[in-house]
Amino acid sequence: MDREQAERTSLLLAGMNATLDRHLLQLQAQLPHDEFRALSADFGRIMGEMLSVTAPLYRQFPQLEPEELGGPYRMEFVEVPEALFARKAIPPSADFD
Repeated sequence: MDREQAERTSLLLAGMNATLDRHLLQLQAQLPHDEFRALSADFGRIMGEMLSVTAPLYRQFPQLEPEELGGPYRMEFVEVPEALFARKAIPPSADFD
């Protein structure tokens, strides 16, 4: 993987992590405490796995390690559209049965 591919991969995974975190924070007020704690643990495992993917990238390209993790790279996050979180679930069609 070259530097450009590594940078795109790092940004993609950071954006996914931020989206999961934001969604979890929005759910916190809506879910019972026990359900939220269980979901938080599940999300934490997913986020941890994403970090395990980026760790080798940061070893190979230390200039890409984000400031938030002690590196020099300043990430500029694009705000996730609110509409993404406002969509209603679409029932599965007969095609998926």
